Amino acid sequence: PARAPYPATLAGVDLDAAVYDMAFYQAHLAERRDRQDELRALGFCWGRLQPEYNLVVEALIVFKERFGDLMVPSLFVVPRGDGWPDGCVGMPLGRRVRQIRERNDYLGDDLSRWATLEEMGFVWSPREATRVAVDEALATYEVLYGTDRVPRSYVVADDDGRFPEKCRGLG
Repeated sequence: PARAPYPATLAGVDLDAAVYDMAFYQAHLAERRDRQDELRALGFCWGRLQPEYNLVVEALIVFKERFGDLMVPSLFVVPRGDGWPDGCVGMPLGRRVRQIRERNDYLGDDLSRWATLEEMGFVWSPREATRVAVDEALATYEVLYGTDRVPRSYVVADDDGRFPEKCRGLG
């Protein structure tokens, strides 16, 4: 903030990024109980002071609980409340997922991290996952209706148990 009671040197500083940085914590907070108490009184969320990978996994778990899969939209940002972990609020989860897919961010050579995401049902290629779902929907339609000529207006109903769950809503 560029106004009192904040010092002018803080104008334009991304306080969220600064405070959640472990080096900042060690230098300015670790041995300062008074500062920690003041931040606590302001509602500071200490859960963010853990490895970013852990926070991404926490957010992915809740996303899957809410939406049934890990097809995270690229612009999805973790909202406040409704069971989302406080330490993840505001996280650009869609961007984090893209970074994992494209650059293997947070994974490196740690095979246990790769395995964790695999076990969760992480979607490595959304295009491929969509293609597979469309193929399954078409095959199911053909069995049900005896033709592969699907009307343009046809949409698989969200509650149509005749189709695999990942196909519901496709049209």
